[in-house]
Amino acid sequence: MSTLLATPFWSEAEVERAIPGTIAHLQNGGVLAYPTETVYGFGTAVDHESVEGLVALKARPPAKPFLLLISGSEMLTRLDLSLTSHAARLAARHWPGPLTLVLSGGEKRVPDRLRGPEGGVAVRWTMGSFLALVGWLLLFVLCWPIALLALLLWPVIWLISLPFRLLGIAFDAVFAFLRAVLFLPARVLGHREP
Repeated sequence: MSTLLATPFWSEAEVERAIPGTIAHLQNGGVLAYPTETVYGFGTAVDHESVEGLVALKARPPAKPFLLLISGSEMLTRLDLSLTSHAARLAARHWPGPLTLVLSGGEKRVPDRLRGPEGGVAVRWTMGSFLALVGWLLLFVLCWPIALLALLLWPVIWLISLPFRLLGIAFDAVFAFLRAVLFLPARVLGHREP
């Protein structure tokens, strides 16, 4: 695991060219760093030696399992992981995406360090870094005009609302005065408000 493989890519052709070297790196017990929908993660092959190497690299406590990222439902079949009917409905609706399901099965194919204390394996079908990048760029393109508009309009909205705030303060003062006048006889007779 002392080898370093740096393979940045921006296009589908670069991804295709990186696959053979990445597979060889994983087969030699190497570790990958890659983006997911939420954070950057470290990953390795799904075998005992590779997972133990990742545990050593991250200094992960024994009771803390890893998340298993898949790229399709065929990986569930290959690892002998099973979906309950409820999990299958959730997966059909939200995968690929940032939904994690804890699945049973895979006793002979999935290393024990990937299992939680209840024996399940946390699995997520990731969208892939390219789609995530496109999603973030689309979100940025759609939202920056709204954010800029809100930033520019906020002082104007505050100035427009200022007379209404002053009017509210004046009404509050008038009603407080009327309340004090109306309750003056009760206070003179010794009644205290709760």
